Formats: sequence, C-alpha cells, structure tokens
Amino acid sequence: MYKKLKLTNHFINGDKKTNYLEDFIYVIFFIFEVLNDKRAKPDNSQSSYYKNIILDYYEKGFFLKMSPSRILCHFFLLNWLKNNFSRDDNVNILDVGCGNTVALTIFKKYFKNFQYYGCDFKKRDNWDSIKNKNVFLFEQKIEEEIKIDLPQINIIHSQSVFEHVEYDLSGFQQLSKKFKKARQIHFLPAPISFLNYEKHGFRRYSLRALENLKRELEKENMKIYNLGGSRAFKYHFNFLEKNNFKKFNLSKILKFKNDINDEIELLKFLFSDKDKSFPVFYAIDF
Repeated sequence: MYKKLKLTNHFINGDKKTNYLEDFIYVIFFIFEVLNDKRAKPDNSQSSYYKNIILDYYEKGFFLKMSPSRILCHFFLLNWLKNNFSRDDNVNILDVGCGNTVALTIFKKYFKNFQYYGCDFKKRDNWDSIKNKNVFLFEQKIEEEIKIDLPQINIIHSQSVFEHVEYDLSGFQQLSKKFKKARQIHFLPAPISFLNYEKHGFRRYSLRALENLKRELEKENMKIYNLGGSRAFKYHFNFLEKNNFKKFNLSKILKFKNDINDEIELLKFLFSDKDKSFPVFYAIDF
C-alpha cells in the first residue's frame, strides 16, 4: 500500500469547476512556479535530439496536424527510442495515462514488433476498436498500485499526465518500485506553459520540483531535458489563438507568424531554441 504523496503542495484541481477564490489561488501557485523555476541546464541539447530523426519522419508529413507541444515531445520520443533501442527489439511498453492512445502511433512508427499496455483512470470510447493481441488497455488510477499481472515492462511512457494526478509522487514511486528494470521517459509541462493552456490539472513542473523528484526516487541517473523556448512558446500560443481563441489578439501584439501547415516555419520552431530562454516542457529519463 503506497502513501498518498505529492511532489508539490498544489491542492486545486483545474480539471474541475472552480470558484473565483480557487481560481485566484491557482494563479498564485502558477506565479510562484514561474518565479522559482530556474533556467534548465539540459543533459543534452534539444537541437541534437531532433536533427537525427527529423529527416526520417518529418518529410512524410506525419506531424503536421499535431499541436506544437505534441510535435515537440513526439520528435524527442522518437529520437530517444532511436538512441536507446533497436527497431528490431521486441519490447513491452506501458503507456501511463494513455488516453486515446495517441502515443501508440509513435511506437508503431519505430518498432517492428512490440506489445503495448495502456492504462488510464477511465475507459475511452476508442479502446474497444484498438484492442488486439498486441494492444492491451485497462483502467488504472496512476497514484494507486497496479495489481493486474503484466510481463516484464521495458519502457514506461507518459506525456502531459502527471500534472492531472493529485498524488503524483505516489504514482512515480509505485511505477519505479514495481517495474525496477524498465526505462522510463515522461514529458511534463513547465510552469510557463500555463500561459498556453486553459486552466487544467493540479500543477506544472519546475526544474526544482524535478530535482526533488530525482532525490525522492533515488534516481541518480535521472536526466532532465528542457524542451522548447521563447520561439516555441510563441509558436504554440499562436497555434492555440488561431484554433481556439479567435477573439484573443495578443498574438498580433507578438507579431509572430504562425501556420501549422507552413513546413519552413515548423522547422524553424524545432531548431531555433538553442538558448532556450525558458522551457515549455521538460522530459525526464531514467
């Protein structure tokens, strides 16, 4: 039985309807997150993680209709797979908080053979149509112990998941203890990304919080990568403004051209954040 533990002190869930006082407290938490976040010192440069994979997948147009955050994380995931696994490896993958199994497409792009185990706190409408002998989906609260029998897991993956989990530290702990031999890759939104999204989840993750996670899990080998920067932030903001917030005109003030179908602009977005004035996402690898 795992204790209910949080990595941060956040207690307001932005996924549920909140009152004005709760909204105010939520924003105060966000302000302190940004002020306390340090400039990341990545274990590897972002551009080097993209350049080796982009020619293999980008020119096929696979990513063009995704949101910028998905592009940012999925390109990183593909190159992470390339650097750590052979395409011929037959691996067992646990996708935590899998939702509609968006990441399944990425694993299909890379591995020739694999078994995919996806879990989320509730069943999704498309699960029945996706299940087959190599795809197993089940309901599971991430902060609670997984009690169903699974084979030896080789890869544990999540993207934009743990910010929605109240007792997120308990979730990280139970995964690390139950699947000691698995390689884990998690993508977590940085504090500044709050400005690019509607209020949701309990938290964003500062570098300080992730360094605390490293100590709590006793994972000295954990690597923290920062993804994106000022250009990626503006690109993502304009993407959302164009698609979701038609009457919100701050993007005109920023004067930053955006067209998700403009391949040149997308390439500049991926490669132009070498200095990374602030990350929009973090990736942790251990």
